Amino acid sequence: MFRTDRKNGHRGGVLLYVKCKMSTVEVKFKNEFSEQIWCKVQVRNGEDLLIGVCYRTPNESISQKDNNKFLCDMIAELHGKPLLLMGDFNFPNVD
Repeated sequence: MFRTDRKNGHRGGVLLYVKCKMSTVEVKFKNEFSEQIWCKVQVRNGEDLLIGVCYRTPNESISQKDNNKFLCDMIAELHGKPLLLMGDFNFPNVD
């Protein structure tokens, strides 16, 4: 189990469960998007796959001032890496 709790006093955060049989390591990135958790899993071909969970709150009183910018920074930092990204981005008009 990997988790990141909110640090601003509000309840919540993100949680990632990975099967015990899988060899995983938690990974931290330099970007400032707060509600994210990542781990690295070695897949069959010997390469690493990043698995992440993110939550973008629609409530601006809970999020950081530049939350959308930080989300874009996170995506830019991960560009080109093999990954599986899951979460709730709260973009209701995206299909």
